[in-house]
Parts: sequence; structure tokens; C-alpha cells
Amino acid sequence: MSLSLQTVALILTCALSCNVAFSQSADEQLKSLPQWNDALNAHRDGLAEITILKLREIEKLPSLAPQAQSRIRNLLIESLVRAERFDEALLGVQGDELPFWTALAYAALGRLTDAQPLLTQCMMNLQHPAREEAILTLASVLKKLDGIDRAGELLAEAISVPGNESLSPRPRLVLIELHLEQDRKSTRLNSS
Repeated sequence: MSLSLQTVALILTCALSCNVAFSQSADEQLKSLPQWNDALNAHRDGLAEITILKLREIEKLPSLAPQAQSRIRNLLIESLVRAERFDEALLGVQGDELPFWTALAYAALGRLTDAQPLLTQCMMNLQHPAREEAILTLASVLKKLDGIDRAGELLAEAISVPGNESLSPRPRLVLIELHLEQDRKSTRLNSS
């Protein structure tokens, strides 16, 4: 009888400790891992390869909540793109997550038609944190696919959209550069 009570007590203790581990928020779980803090520091310092190494150390931990695993994977994919390991980054993407970083990987691999709809998705989302970068990258993609005119049209439209007053001067400067490049091109054609 006492053996079965000890067994029940042991099972309850294990169950409670497992529930505590899973009831921790993703933030609490990640903050308790020194490798996560090291990865964040490396990421802030622009050290993508070190970030990748630290994230690889913790990504396979079985006790992590799904939200924590997702945050690790997201930072890993971003770091892989920053480290120019594009194929590896694309292998890690699940579904339609991380459209901006997925688009950058596609664009870097020359798969511009795959990158274009993802960049458009980011550009249309007024709250997307990389919205301006998506606009500039999409303009670059369109320049390669459809030429200077189409890239210029995109930038002119993006700049004039209500709510885009917060864009930095960069899109306007790129638009000016496109106009100058177009003028040089037409001058060369006219002088030939």
C-alpha cells in the first residue's frame, strides 16, 4: 500500500513539474536560457553566424513551448538570410510565415517571381516592421524584371499613399536615382 502511495506521489510530482515547465510563457522559457540571451546579443551586434550557432544549440530542446520554438525558428531564419545562407533559410520556413525574409532569400537566389508577391504582401501591410525595406526591395526586383519605368511607378505610388508620410527619404532618393538613370539612358540613345 505504501509503495503505491509513493508511486502516486512520484507521478503527481512529475506531472506538476512538467506542467510548470509548459505553463511558463515563451518569454520566461527563452530568458532562462543563456544561449538565447547570447543569440540576442549576437543578433543585436550583427553577428549572424554566432546567432545561428547559439540558436542551433537550443532549437531542439524538447521542453520548449511551441511559441518559444517558433521565436527561435523565426530568428534563425532571419539570421540565415543575413548570413547569406539562403537555401538553408528557405528550408526552415513553415507555411506563409516570415514573408519578408523569405522574399529576400528568393530575391538573392534570383527567384524574383517568387519574391515579388511576398514583398507586395509586406508592402501592403501598414504595420509591417520591414515595410520600407520591402518597398525598396520590390522596386529593385521590378527594375530587374520589368525595367526602370515599372520600379519608378511603384516607388511613386508607394510614396504618395496616405499613411506613408512616415517613410524615410530613402524611397524618394531611390526614385530620383531611377529618374537620373533613365535620363542617362535616353541621352545615350539620343546621342547614338
